[in-house]
Amino acid sequence: MIITSFNEFKIQNHNLIPGGLSDHKTVKDIAKKYDVSVDTVLSKIKKGIKVELEHTNDRKIATEIAMDHLMEMLDYYDKLETIEETLIVSINEFRRINELCEGDMEDMLSIVRKHVENNFEQLHYGFDYIEIKLLEKEYEKLEKVSQDIIDELLKKFDNCITEVYSEETGWFKIYLNHVEESKMIQTDEKPIQDQIKNSKKLPNEYKEVALKFLKTYSTYKPGRVTGLNLHPDLIKIIKDNQYPSGFDMGIDKDGYYIHTHRARSKSHEQPNQITAKEIKFIDSTG
Repeated sequence: MIITSFNEFKIQNHNLIPGGLSDHKTVKDIAKKYDVSVDTVLSKIKKGIKVELEHTNDRKIATEIAMDHLMEMLDYYDKLETIEETLIVSINEFRRINELCEGDMEDMLSIVRKHVENNFEQLHYGFDYIEIKLLEKEYEKLEKVSQDIIDELLKKFDNCITEVYSEETGWFKIYLNHVEESKMIQTDEKPIQDQIKNSKKLPNEYKEVALKFLKTYSTYKPGRVTGLNLHPDLIKIIKDNQYPSGFDMGIDKDGYYIHTHRARSKSHEQPNQITAKEIKFIDSTG
């Protein structure tokens, strides 16, 4: 469907992702928020749909995700283009300046696979991490398998590893340190712990929780923290009901939510209030 008018788009907006910033909003609402024309917003939505269709086959969902992003930042997809272009340059520069554990990632993966054999359902790895989720029937072996992997990895790659831990949901995660502190690019950005503590938009009770569940890649933006470890109450729900868990937890002024890089749930006062529908949908966007 090509969006040609406000009315046509309004018919197609089905609010399939509860908790999004564009819930019950229209193109006209976005235009009014940024004091631009409806045609300007429509052109940006069209651009956003094209991007989101790389991650979902459902045009309605792609449209709604695009609207969520534009409700938060009108030039979201313009900036995304710039970020993606500069990211390639940044990664290449990063590789040039800092050795990536001298190409040891494949050796690390071999060690992980050796210990888990084929008893896993998901395996992710990237620039500085390895994450693997064991099959449910293997959960009880997680502690022993984790320790065996840790022992062998630390024996061979002690200088490359910053964090290793397992979760009750069956995930085993390894985070790598590719940059010596003396070589790290200096920035004026304060440590995330200080950003959270000094936040004027987060209630103190949520600040304490966010600080407790920080990961190496957690991020603070005004009023919210993303990329957090899952709360034990949420882990229990996932484990008891055999729900998927391919997402992180976030916290904002309204409470707890779960998210991937593409979507997020609505916020809840307690983590155990996150619904099964939200869990399954957010996992599907990862």
